[in-house]
Amino acid sequence: MIETDLIEEKYISWMKSMKKLLKDNVQKDYVEAIDKGSEWAIQVGLISENMYRVSDYEKFQDILDILTSYGGNVAYNSPGHGTFQAALHKYRAFLKQRVPENEGETDLRDEFTSWLRNYYSIYGNGTINSYAKALRTLVTQLDSIDKTYTNVFHYQTVEDFEKRNLEIRSASNFKKVNKENGNQVLSAALNSYGKFLKATESNWKVLQEEIIGVSDEDVKEITTMVGQYVSARRGQSLFRQRLKEREIHCQLCQIKIDSMMIASHIKPWAKANNQEKLDVDNGLWLCVLHDALFDRGLISFDDNGILIIADTVLKQGIDDYKLNVNMKIVLQGKMLQYMAYHRKKVYEQFDLHY
Repeated sequence: MIETDLIEEKYISWMKSMKKLLKDNVQKDYVEAIDKGSEWAIQVGLISENMYRVSDYEKFQDILDILTSYGGNVAYNSPGHGTFQAALHKYRAFLKQRVPENEGETDLRDEFTSWLRNYYSIYGNGTINSYAKALRTLVTQLDSIDKTYTNVFHYQTVEDFEKRNLEIRSASNFKKVNKENGNQVLSAALNSYGKFLKATESNWKVLQEEIIGVSDEDVKEITTMVGQYVSARRGQSLFRQRLKEREIHCQLCQIKIDSMMIASHIKPWAKANNQEKLDVDNGLWLCVLHDALFDRGLISFDDNGILIIADTVLKQGIDDYKLNVNMKIVLQGKMLQYMAYHRKKVYEQFDLHY
């Protein structure tokens, strides 16, 4: 089993390499959008001529800045909405790459049309990041399915993924979650991940060696200090980023200054295996004060997420520690298992107080 963060990195690299020609109707829409958008911009007094007459990249960049700042966002102030905005960025890319063949050319419509025919579209960074995040996190929002592994990157063969894909899509609220997160992002991400696995299946052992750096026979022999250090640092960074994405502020108070926040492991780092160290379900997003209390077993949580406070703290006064007996967090899925471990192995040295 390859660590999920490394599979995610490989998936993102694959996404960035995917290219395809624009469909004819999309090309046509972009060409027409520049014309229609020019008419609109001239009417509202933002520009003085059709943008196809602008051949200088720097001049067009100034125009784009004006259009983008008008009324907050050009996509909502022009015919075609997002199509116009996308066309503007394509036209800017065209001007940047253009090698003028005719310095006297006054209308670049045909030249732009020809350029679009050879333009390869790729997944944008926004799409790539939203797909990766959906595969990591959205399964936790689904009902009536097994949540032992909520990170889809855990499923690393076509066979395992197809089984999990069917389970995810059969969830009673799949359509609702898919819609609420925008642009059917979960189903699109699942489709994309399935294509990634199929594209790499025939070369899976080579892929594994590329990611881990060893062959099948040697996977269990990864013990070098350098490898462990690099993997740990990378894992800690990803673990922290994922907790920041899940929580807005400390789960026990309103503090959210990044330098005061700790990505706290429920099952301690030293006791966790490699997968548990990177599992976001094994994490709480806490400020430095509450992390210190949790890390030392002075507080924990019951199965309902209700705060448990050690007598040591109660005797000193919970107000000093910014705590109250009504505090509660949301525990779901594997978080319950990790918290049970914390209560038994970390908190047990203190008297329980419910």
